[in-house]
Amino acid sequence: MVPFINAILVKNSLGEEAILRKRFWAVKQQYNALLGECLPKLEAMRRDSRFGQAKELYKQKGEKTEGKPLCKALEKEYAIVALET
Repeated sequence: MVPFINAILVKNSLGEEAILRKRFWAVKQQYNALLGECLPKLEAMRRDSRFGQAKELYKQKGEKTEGKPLCKALEKEYAIVALET
């Protein structure tokens, strides 16, 4: 999948523009705060030797059932929650 950016010009008043600017700034701050919280946890989990074991089990054909509980335990230990889309 190739990422792309679509820019759309929106006509708005100065008041609306100020409100949108504040909202975009708030969302950017929240996004950065979430990244700052989650990335160190994810990196620590990836450095754990059990993560390597789980990864190898997932690569082996038919071993996903053995790797899944190990992944779930790591996610719980490192407080990483997978979001369902």
